[in-house]
Amino acid sequence: LVYKPQGTVEQHIGDRTDINAGGGDVAQRGNIDKSTTIVNNLFLGVPSSAQSPNNLVEELRKILDRIGIGDSDQKSAYQAALASRLDANAYPVKTDDRLSELDDRRVLPEFVNYLTRNSTLSEPTRTELKKFITEHGIYTNRVDSIDSTIKKALKSYLVIVVQELKPKPNPSFQVNAFLMPDDSVKGGFIPLIINEGIYEKIKNDLWEPNKITALVKSLLEQSLDLLSDKDYELTIEFFLPIDYLSTEVEQLKIIPDPSDRDVFDSVSTKYRVLVRSTERLHNGTYKHFYSQWKTNWDLVDKNLKIVPTLESFEPFSTVNSSNWEKRLALKLKTKMGIKITCIPPESERKSIVKAILKSASPIAIWLRKDVIECNRESELDSLLTSDILEKLPECIREKREEADLDDTEEHFGNHLVLLWEDPHRVPFYIDEPINNL
Repeated sequence: LVYKPQGTVEQHIGDRTDINAGGGDVAQRGNIDKSTTIVNNLFLGVPSSAQSPNNLVEELRKILDRIGIGDSDQKSAYQAALASRLDANAYPVKTDDRLSELDDRRVLPEFVNYLTRNSTLSEPTRTELKKFITEHGIYTNRVDSIDSTIKKALKSYLVIVVQELKPKPNPSFQVNAFLMPDDSVKGGFIPLIINEGIYEKIKNDLWEPNKITALVKSLLEQSLDLLSDKDYELTIEFFLPIDYLSTEVEQLKIIPDPSDRDVFDSVSTKYRVLVRSTERLHNGTYKHFYSQWKTNWDLVDKNLKIVPTLESFEPFSTVNSSNWEKRLALKLKTKMGIKITCIPPESERKSIVKAILKSASPIAIWLRKDVIECNRESELDSLLTSDILEKLPECIREKREEADLDDTEEHFGNHLVLLWEDPHRVPFYIDEPINNL
């Protein structure tokens, strides 16, 4: 009852409520008012249709024995699961059995999630393990009173908004930037200053590598100064015009290498880098889809702690169909996102983004270019289902870091783009620009 379980509660109160405790009560108060309460099918955080935690452990044990996951792999997943939650050790452990301990510590889902990341497992085996957690729904309704007492890192965002004031061939831009130190404080955006020297340099050609590098470096340094006394996890979000959504902003070399002062690493090796659409904020056409955008994000929000299925993302593999834009927009209204498995010609990219915006889809993932010896669909599928949905930006950051270490242009991680649109995290100024470039 403390953890808001689901199930049936029936109270049967007889004629006599004053019952002689006979000294058997811990309180030993003699005659006390008692009511007989029958609680059916109640487990902490488990729906009434689910099995008891002990039965779940036994079922999982049978699955692991049948599919033959080795003890070393189980031990690695066990250690990772315990380390995944700061409060895991706060739960009392009543057994020396590994699986039962994970259940006692409320990290059994994390254990299974880490097992599914084992590259030696077949896709059907991974699917079976994921279903074990999602179908039983263990702990999903649990309310942790301990969580509120543990200090967690702030989710901080550096938000860089780019608007195109004049189109190509002689484009000009308006740039604004904000720091959101704590994502839990809605509307808590702090405007950042664009240095006057940088302002003059990027006025007419923002995308020249050295100019945008100088801009982002300055904004990041301001943000780090403002966050210097805080425990934080920083994400950089670029609001970009449609024509620039595939710009390699995560490849900007602005992180100094401590071993060599003249060498800089890509910003994505340390920070999660996401892109968002400026048109979704400033174009009157797309404001009409704001309500649907919020509805679609609510679906994402409800599934952030769950490993997504491939059915959650609409695959897009061709632009050959004559009415593909309308069909795609219709399908995306029932999906959390889209995975673009083809490399569309440049002439079609803008149309695809417009379809995503009209459908109000909050998540999209694609590759900028074809990669030699890379099965795009397989790689994207593996990435999308590698961890809970909330960690997708971090999984992509890890892929980008791998690419940086690999130091080859043909690495899958070098060309990943993630559109991640939370309608509740939008800069407050919208129609009142601070800097006109």
